[in-house]
Amino acid sequence: MSLVAADECLDRNEWLAKICRRLWSLSNALPEIRSDRKVVLEAVMRFGSDLQYASHELRNDREIVLVAVEQDGLALKYAPLDLRADREIALTAMKSDKGAVKFVAPDLLARRGFVLEAVKLNGLTLEYTGADFRADREILFAAINENAEALQYAPPNIRANRGIVLKCVTGAGWTLEFASTKLRADREIVAAAVMQWGWALEFAAPEFRADKKLVLEVVRRCGGAIQYAAPTLQADREVAWAAMNAPVMSGGAADFAFNWISDELCADREIALIAIKHDGMWLEHLTPELRNDRKVAMEAIKQNGRALEFAGPVLLEDPGFIVDAIKQNPAIVEFVEEIASGACCESGVQEVLWEYSDDAKAMRKEEARISDLMARETYKGEELSAMGSGRRMASP
Repeated sequence: MSLVAADECLDRNEWLAKICRRLWSLSNALPEIRSDRKVVLEAVMRFGSDLQYASHELRNDREIVLVAVEQDGLALKYAPLDLRADREIALTAMKSDKGAVKFVAPDLLARRGFVLEAVKLNGLTLEYTGADFRADREILFAAINENAEALQYAPPNIRANRGIVLKCVTGAGWTLEFASTKLRADREIVAAAVMQWGWALEFAAPEFRADKKLVLEVVRRCGGAIQYAAPTLQADREVAWAAMNAPVMSGGAADFAFNWISDELCADREIALIAIKHDGMWLEHLTPELRNDRKVAMEAIKQNGRALEFAGPVLLEDPGFIVDAIKQNPAIVEFVEEIASGACCESGVQEVLWEYSDDAKAMRKEEARISDLMARETYKGEELSAMGSGRRMASP
């Protein structure tokens, strides 16, 4: 019997038991189960989205819908239009999940009192309201207080209001995107935005993206923001160095920042070393000279054995380098002969390949096991011998 068939055969009491233990939803239930008010009420108390499987009659049951959206606000999607226009149900859904606002009935979003309450729960409710409410200062300020991103739905005069924008970017730097052109050229506002969120440099006026002092401060915190710096600063060694050494968790992973620095700086040995320590595969993009640099290639292989493929031809033909590479990252024994077949023919390389091979590891493991057994047998023999000597000494 199939799983679906087995589920359909369950009687009312079995369904209630399974639902109460959160074992099943109503998705495979028979119509008579989906029409059973008690079963459906128990189901939506545990899985609000099960409202979608309830009978048409029960999806129109106010109590059931209220319970469902309290458990999962997005279950509002499955309620009929008249209940999506119910103030209590809509606000309950939004308290459970802010995203429920997109399922609120348009008629309800046309009522000022409801919108004022809704924006206090989710400032982005403004997206679904008319221009009149977006221009209503009480509603607008309540929305921005809840979520600074609501600034994007504000009318131009608000997005040009210095005090409001400064407050927004101080708490959410990315909202600089929604500020007026004039305020994106305001040093205090730009500085507040990029210090809060380095990536906001993208939205700053060109003169700030070319401001070395400001950009240095930004990339020290968020190295990846170098992508939004002016080309002259992407070619500046001090700026590139700061970006490559920025904290990884702040968007400053060296391998990411390396994408945006100038070609000239990509040929800088010290900068290249930082990049490959984060991602050895960057070796592929370095200059031929750096790919043949023993230290650079070895650092790349240490980070990612597959980087061996991009080592320079001079190194790949050097048996000594291949031996050191295997010792640095033994995982490359699996494919090194495909990449450096010439150097691998040398006896010294073959010896190291054998030493690090799975067969050699298995042999050493077996030898250790046999040695351990022999040691135990020797110990037992000595112990028995000692016991025999003790008995002889104790005899009259």
